[in-house]
Amino acid sequence: MKGNDLEAGLTRRYLVTAETVLLKDVTTNSISKGWFSKHLHSRDIWMPDMGMLSKLWRWSASGGIRLELVFIGEMSKDAVQIWDMLDKGSANPFNDWHIYENHEALARILPYRPDILGVICPGAGSSAMYGGKGITMEWLT
Repeated sequence: MKGNDLEAGLTRRYLVTAETVLLKDVTTNSISKGWFSKHLHSRDIWMPDMGMLSKLWRWSASGGIRLELVFIGEMSKDAVQIWDMLDKGSANPFNDWHIYENHEALARILPYRPDILGVICPGAGSSAMYGGKGITMEWLT
């Protein structure tokens, strides 16, 4: 609010890819069926990286920047559970979340969204896909 009037400007926001703030752990369960039949079942479990979440909290709070979490590809099937986990653990610096099929789908919308200042990725290889809007976590420090 400026001068007792609502500001009509766009909200500055950064998108953060989920692989930036989540760590992958694979669990394997063995299920025995009968005498000789044994089936192995593996499942991916995503855990929050508290160091990265803390860094994003401090950065967004000091700059007044809105952060939104982006699930891409395989991570999208667990998006609701991950979002609930982040909310319940009170470690959620994000205002909203989105799902995209792949990195190219996200890169295609960036020219049409002037409110998105950048996409924060875990490394330089993935940030290069977004051109000038690709940012690595090292840039924040």
